Amino acid sequence: MEIYNDGWQDFENFVPIKKETLEESFKSMEPIMDEHLIQFAYFNGEPASFVVLIPDANQMIKGFNGKLGLIEKLKFAYRRWVGVTRMRAIVMGTKPKFQKHGLESVLFIRLGEYVLPKNQYKELELSWVGDFNEQMIAIHKATGATFGKKHLTMRKVF
Repeated sequence: MEIYNDGWQDFENFVPIKKETLEESFKSMEPIMDEHLIQFAYFNGEPASFVVLIPDANQMIKGFNGKLGLIEKLKFAYRRWVGVTRMRAIVMGTKPKFQKHGLESVLFIRLGEYVLPKNQYKELELSWVGDFNEQMIAIHKATGATFGKKHLTMRKVF
């Protein structure tokens, strides 16, 4: 929470995250989370950077058509146990004073050390990066990511 609120504060329309919201979010993601896909970087004991990835829940609920009966719950549990092939980046951030020090790269290297030997995940969606966020676009390029979709931020002042 500290890293997020510090790292994102300079973006337009930023709203600080509250502890209750964070706890609620993590609780709702708990059924699909893989704790190894959440990484933190510290500098002299101070939280400096983080990244949160989750296995793609869409692969687990495919074909449910909005239903969650016993059969769907069993299918979900099986698919969770077998594993999915895709991950999604939910959120990441770095405090401004630690930006441009390579911490994000270190976090992705650490994730790679966990993910690659598993030979399970084939794809990572680094989603919802605004076209205004040059630092994140640079990270995408540095990791060799290819863009599947591009969203454009548009504004109309009334």
